Amino acid sequence: MSRYLFLVQVIAVVSIMYLQWTPIVLGKGAMISVGAQGRYFTPFLILLLPTVANLGTLDIKDRVVNRMMVGTLVANFLVSLLLDGALLLECIRISYEKKDIIHFADWNAR
Repeated sequence: MSRYLFLVQVIAVVSIMYLQWTPIVLGKGAMISVGAQGRYFTPFLILLLPTVANLGTLDIKDRVVNRMMVGTLVANFLVSLLLDGALLLECIRISYEKKDIIHFADWNAR
């Protein structure tokens, strides 16, 4: 039950960021939500405790732990690249709609 409440909290945070922050940054009608960061979800992690509390003890070798840490870091990096790419594409889409495109050749002229 608490894991579903965690999911509701995540949806609420992202929705509030979409409604309050995204129109300021990307304008109304943006396809993505901007502003949600991991720090906004950490208070709700306690809701996931009952899910993992009954797993018992695990005997994991150091090599496996190291691989899990590296895998987590790589996954976080790939997700951040994906999100940054989505934000970049949304900014490009909005700039094309507004016809406010800055070309690199004109950059020094401004």
